[in-house]
Amino acid sequence: MTETPYTGLIFAGRLASETRGAMVRALRPGGAGPERPAAALHHATPAELMTRACRPRIARLVSIALAAALALTGCGADSPPETHVNQTSPKDRQFSELMQRPDIDEIVAHYQQMYADLRQQLSAEFPSIGSWSQSQEATTAACGPEFDAVNADLPQNDAVTKSVGNWGTTGTISDKDWSRALKTVSGIVSRYGFDPNAQVMNDKPGAHDANFYDRYRAEFSISAGNSAGFMLLTGCHLTAVAKQRGTPAPRPTY
Repeated sequence: MTETPYTGLIFAGRLASETRGAMVRALRPGGAGPERPAAALHHATPAELMTRACRPRIARLVSIALAAALALTGCGADSPPETHVNQTSPKDRQFSELMQRPDIDEIVAHYQQMYADLRQQLSAEFPSIGSWSQSQEATTAACGPEFDAVNADLPQNDAVTKSVGNWGTTGTISDKDWSRALKTVSGIVSRYGFDPNAQVMNDKPGAHDANFYDRYRAEFSISAGNSAGFMLLTGCHLTAVAKQRGTPAPRPTY
């Protein structure tokens, strides 16, 4: 029979009842015969008087038996399971989250394709832009506080962020064309995982700036003033080597 909290209570009740009954029968004159009616109690025999005197002791014995039975039920299989505290370290948790993302080389290639589409489409729609050139090379840095445990104590970073490189034009996007250009940009970057809703930073004659963000917290910025241009800073990603390894790098032993 499967033991439950109710099983223990039933057992306790039966044990208490049987204990009390046995004691009363043992103390009753003539063994287990019927009790005498209440009207005859004033003619009680010495044995009956002894029985009444022993009733407090019987009650105490019954209480002891009941307590013992209830204590047994606390040791059954239905005791609540122990709770276990998650012992995963911050380094393991952060590394596991980054394993769900593309590695830095994969995501940069993705963004570079977006760059190419933007340059082509903006040049086609807005000839005033002129020609494009890369004004700053890509740079790499360690990730910020959100994933700093991954790189802790390592001689070489496993988690990095990267500037994809800045591109600028010889011409610009005019004030009257800015809103339309921003709509074109929104349509292209949304195909690459960015929120299509721009965060406008500046919008006044001769000075326009807007940012777009994706789920990895990459920030793409486009601007127009004396010239037009854009730049992109990635979110945090594992290096290709770290992702291929699949586990956090051990701390150096030196």
